[in-house]
This record gives sequence, C-alpha cells and structure tokens, in this order.
Amino acid sequence: MTTGATGATGPVGPRGPRGLQGATGARGLTGHTGSPGATGAHYTGATGVQGPTGAAGATGPAGPTGAGVTGATGVQGATGVAGPAGATGAGVTGATGATGVQGATGVQGAIGTPGATGAGETGATGVQGATGAQGATGATGVGVTGATGAQGAAGASYSATSSSSIAVGTGSKTFSVETGRAYLAGVHRVRAVDAGDATIFLEGWVTAYSGSALTILVDATGGAGTHASWVLGLVGDLGATGATGAGVTGATGTQGPTGPAGATGAGVTGATGVAGPAGVTGATGVAGPAGATGAGVTGATGVAGPAGVTGATGVAGPAGATGAGVTGATGVAGAAGATGIQGATGPTGVYGGAITIPYTFSTTTADADPGSGNLRLNNATQSSATVIRADLLASDGVDWSSVLGTLAGSTNTVKGHLRLSKRTDPTAWLLFTVSALASPTGYKNITVTCIGSSAANPFANADALLFTFERAGDVGSAGAAGVTGATGVAGVTGATGVTGATGAAGTSIAVGPTAPPSPATNDLWVDTST
Repeated sequence: MTTGATGATGPVGPRGPRGLQGATGARGLTGHTGSPGATGAHYTGATGVQGPTGAAGATGPAGPTGAGVTGATGVQGATGVAGPAGATGAGVTGATGATGVQGATGVQGAIGTPGATGAGETGATGVQGATGAQGATGATGVGVTGATGAQGAAGASYSATSSSSIAVGTGSKTFSVETGRAYLAGVHRVRAVDAGDATIFLEGWVTAYSGSALTILVDATGGAGTHASWVLGLVGDLGATGATGAGVTGATGTQGPTGPAGATGAGVTGATGVAGPAGVTGATGVAGPAGATGAGVTGATGVAGPAGVTGATGVAGPAGATGAGVTGATGVAGAAGATGIQGATGPTGVYGGAITIPYTFSTTTADADPGSGNLRLNNATQSSATVIRADLLASDGVDWSSVLGTLAGSTNTVKGHLRLSKRTDPTAWLLFTVSALASPTGYKNITVTCIGSSAANPFANADALLFTFERAGDVGSAGAAGVTGATGVAGVTGATGVTGATGAAGTSIAVGPTAPPSPATNDLWVDTST
C-alpha cells in the first residue's frame, strides 16, 4: 500500500483554564478623620452678687485732750552788784589847827551836778530758774472701748487639685481633693481638666462632698484615656464658652446707724508748776566819788568849810533775768469713745442665675394648669417625676412665658439642666436634664429626667421654690470629610495557566496513485492511478 502524504498539523488544542487570581493588593491607608465640630457653647448663668453687709457705725469721737496748767513764772532775779566807789577827792590836808569850837553846822550845800553815769558793765544775766515741777498727769478718760466686731466669714473656695486616676467617660466619678472646699451637692457644677492638656476634661454636677472625697455625676467629657493629674473648679472659673449670665447685682445694704459718741475724756488739769527760784540780785551800782574835803585853813576855829558835794548815786545794776518756769506737761488724752453699733445687714440680693424663677410647690400631680405662681410634678415620688408643670406666672407675679418657651431651644439631645431647690433651705433640691417642652394653655409641660436629689421627696406642699435653668450648647457642626485614602497597590500577576492537552490528530488525507503505508483509522486516500 502506498503511504499517503503526512496529514496537516491538527488544530491548536483548547485554551487552558485561567490562572488563579493574584493576591489582593494591600489596602490603601485610611484617610484622616475630619476635625470634630466645635463643642456647643455652654451658657452657665453667673451667680447673682450677694448684697453687701451694711457698713459699720462710725467710731465715736475721741475725748478731748487734758489741759495741763502752765507753771507759774519764776521769781524776779536779784539786783545786780553795786559798782565800785568813786575815788576820794585830792584836797591837801591843811596843818591841823587848834581845835576850834565846834561851829554851827553849815548850811547844806547845793547838790552838786550829778556825776557822769558810771560805765560799769551790765551785770551778767541771772541764772535761769529751775524747771517747774511737771503737772500731775490727768486721769485717764472713762470712755469704754467697744467690743470687737465678729470676724467676717472666710471666703468660699472652689478650686482644688486631684491625683486620682480617673478614666474619661460619663457617669459617677470620685476625686480625692483638698478638704475645706465649699462644694454643695446639687448646687455646684464642676469641671475637672487634665493639668497638662485642657482638651481633656470631665464635667458634671456635684452629688456628694465629704472630707476629701468629691463625687461628680459626669455628663460632658473631652478627650479619652485614664489620667491622674486634675485641676478642678466651678464651671465658669475655667472660662466656659457661653456668655456670662446677667445676674442682677444685689441692692446695697442700708447704712447702719452711726454709733453713739464716746464719752468725753475726763483728763484732770495738771497742777501748777512750782515757781522757779529768785534770780540773783544785781550788784549795787558804783558809788559816786566823795566830794573834796573843804580846804579851810586851820586857824582859829573858823567856820567849818562847806561840806563837799555828795557824789551822785551810782547807776543801778541791770535787773536779773526773769526766771524761766517750765510749762507743766499736757494732760494725757482721754480714752477713745466706744465703737459704734454694727450696722444692720443689707437686704437679700435678687435670685442668682440667668434664668431663676420663684414658684410655690403643689403636691397635686394632675396634667392641668397648676395655678398662678405654682409648680407641680407628674409623680407623687418627686425624684421619679418625668414632667414638670410650671405656670406662666411666677409666685411674684412676673410673666415668664417667653423665657419658658425657649427651654428646649438647644439642638442638643439634652436641652439643658434644671434645678429645683427650696428657697429657705438650699440643701433640699432636685436636679433634672431637659429633653422636650409642650405648651398647653396657661402653663408648660417640661419633659425631664431626674439625675440627682437630696431626698426622694425634698419638698412639702406650699414650699417656696427656686426654678433654675442652665441651657446646653447647640450641637457642633459636623467635621470636614476625611481625605480619600491612596489607591491600593496593584495585585501580583497570576501564575501562567497549565498548558492544555494536545488536541487529537487530524484526519490524514493522501492523494496519489500509491496508498499510504500504515494508514490509520479515519485516514483518507484518493487513488489517482486510474
């Protein structure tokens, strides 16, 4: 048999199965989270200023100064020493005549012209008289010293620090703080801020303070994690975002009456000072010179010569200096008058807080207008109440309808905090969060949740209450969208698929005069020999 020509190559086998999927590329980095929206402003109403204490009465005037008497003038100094005698006249003594008969006394000669004033120096100033004895001290005035006023109370302190390890989160948190602070449960709202990062904080109402343990019911937070270095203060001390509430300043207390005048000091007049000693008498002036002896010749006893002119009297010495008696000392001043009586305490200031309304409590629970100036709850167990029913008029007759209508104005889920307290006893209180407001005719239904109280039923029927509301800030704007993460890395190329099996051989077609050798099944031979 003639072998046919080799058949054409069979067709390509079918495509092998697809290689396995390459591993997924790593996930792109997550985009940055947008910055959180700013926290809504927290409007803490400022506490009303306490009326000042009335001014103390004026101090009574001091008693007059005792009048010590002036010592008497010292005695006149003694007359100065007399000047020296004038020189004896120089008439020559005649020979002694026989003693004549005593002649009759001659007529007194005329008084000679006064001799010139002696030029003796002025006598020395007399010695100063001894100082007069000091007048006796006046008796002490008898004004009684007023009793010392009571010590004013120490100012309240609300700042504290704590090293307690506290996790950021809501709920009851207890801090160990300094003792002697003025925190009151249900009255004060406190913020604890991390000492190193002011964005980390816990804020809430005080529920208990005893010794050094301060417990806060936290309802607002910032940051995360557990921290152990805290600085605490009343909300507002750390600069709350909200504007300060417009608490009206308490009226000035009435001026206390003026204290009675102190009794006049009874200072005794000092005794008269002792007279100074007499000044030394001045020396006697110098005697004028003796007149010259008459020069009658001693003969027969003649007439006696005229008597010489009597010398002029010497000038008197200067007067001694006046003794300087010292003035007696001034008497001791009388004691100060008694302190005036304490002025009366000024009138009580107006209620504190931006929104503080006086009401009268009613124990009725029905959903109806509670009546002018009244407030009621929807549950006989006051701390379990979920609705407060408040009349539009306060107990003092003021219409608060427009203000009450804004209590649910915040966009926050919690619209604010509402505190009811007994006006005459601030330790009796209920504290609520506000979530909704309804306006039936003549009153408001305020939906609340009690978060703290001084007792299950702190109020009795007809008690005078203070309704104090603190609005929560609006919800902050949403933060900006985070940046889109980068595209992930392309996956690895899958492995090459397995080669498909070789297709079956095609049919062999031989054309010619000779049959192909060793034909196979399905081979075809076209014989061209005929």
